[in-house]
Amino acid sequence: MSVEHLCLVFMFAGLIVGVTAGFPLGFLMGGLAFIAGYIGMGNLIFYQLVLIVGGGVMRSYALSAIPLFILMGTILFETGLSGDLYEILNQLLRRIRGGLAIATLILAFLISACSGIVGAAVVATGLIALPSMLSRGYSKEITTGIICAGGGIAATIPPSVLMLIYAPVVGISAANLFIASLIPGGMLLCLYLLYVSVRLRFERPTSTSQPDAGEISGRTAAYKAATLLLPTVLIVLGVIGSMFFGIARPLEAAGIGTLGVLLLATLHGRLNLSRLKTSLLYCLRTTSMILFVIVGASLFSGVFVKLGGDKIAQDFILGLTASPSTLMFIMILVIILMGTFVDCVGTILILTPFYLPIIKMFGFDMVWFGVLFCLALGTAHYTPPVSIAVFLLKGVSPEDLPISSMYRGITPFIFLQVIAILIVYSFPQLALFLPGLIRK
Repeated sequence: MSVEHLCLVFMFAGLIVGVTAGFPLGFLMGGLAFIAGYIGMGNLIFYQLVLIVGGGVMRSYALSAIPLFILMGTILFETGLSGDLYEILNQLLRRIRGGLAIATLILAFLISACSGIVGAAVVATGLIALPSMLSRGYSKEITTGIICAGGGIAATIPPSVLMLIYAPVVGISAANLFIASLIPGGMLLCLYLLYVSVRLRFERPTSTSQPDAGEISGRTAAYKAATLLLPTVLIVLGVIGSMFFGIARPLEAAGIGTLGVLLLATLHGRLNLSRLKTSLLYCLRTTSMILFVIVGASLFSGVFVKLGGDKIAQDFILGLTASPSTLMFIMILVIILMGTFVDCVGTILILTPFYLPIIKMFGFDMVWFGVLFCLALGTAHYTPPVSIAVFLLKGVSPEDLPISSMYRGITPFIFLQVIAILIVYSFPQLALFLPGLIRK
């Protein structure tokens, strides 16, 4: 076995051990890549590091939109507007069986459409909806499953941070990828809503029919819907619409959304210096974490390619003598498995270098594959044993809420996510129709 091959084994063995031990992923991947690169490449590793930090994906214009989208969602939560949105949705849907559960899903969708980060959407929805649903008799399984799945939608709808990272890596427009995800993302939400509605029809009446506390009058609910829910929806539509019609790129669209949320919080008297400071600090921490992971994973990916790892992986996959459909299934399965154990940002930067030639060889559309990639990463957030969405929700849950209940609750949504992947794979136009309109 050559030195290069030994270095590749060291990198992946170290990655498995380090992730299991809980080391920060950005530093872990960067450190492993630097050691393996120095052994296998010598002083060239220093040039590789400079190229990664000063160029490549780190210079992508689309990445500059990440902090603004994070700030947009953070302000919505820190000012309490997301809690008000939940109250309004609950009042509007209170006469529907399981209305609170449906309201939770819609709230998670709105938070996801403002933040673009699964972790932020899961935690925010959990803090707001978990006590309310449990106190009104919803089972632990359905409650935690809805919150985890609703937050996980952030991976597959704009302004998904994962899409902002994937797009420049493969050389496509982030705006096109956002637009392509609208129909698949809406379809996934509809699958979730359909499942929840059907399941709650067979639940015991006491689990969903308890009256909501603190009901407000119809006139007050209508007023709040007009002054908060409608403007929030318009902000989300404005962000997406500005990209769809070519008025703005992701960065400008993020600025529009952030300004809209700031004005909304100000008009409702919720914005002050303390909350703004908290939002900015959270935005800074989260953005820094993402960028550290990008640097570490980019260095890992770069060294992996320089040592010939991409060639080995391509030869292995192509040597399977499988049909394009089977290869696609294997590639998606690898995304889910790796995303289960490795940060999804790292998964993108590790897999895309040797997925890219295979995609081009079989003539797959990059935008369509990007939607499938992000759907698979969304699934990876739920998949045991390392279910990031479950772990995040557990961190804000009561101590007597067992993690086993959370795993049971999220399992049906994993199957729904797989169904969505199969549908988008079978009908590519679901992802390509809207981008096609833009091209015309």
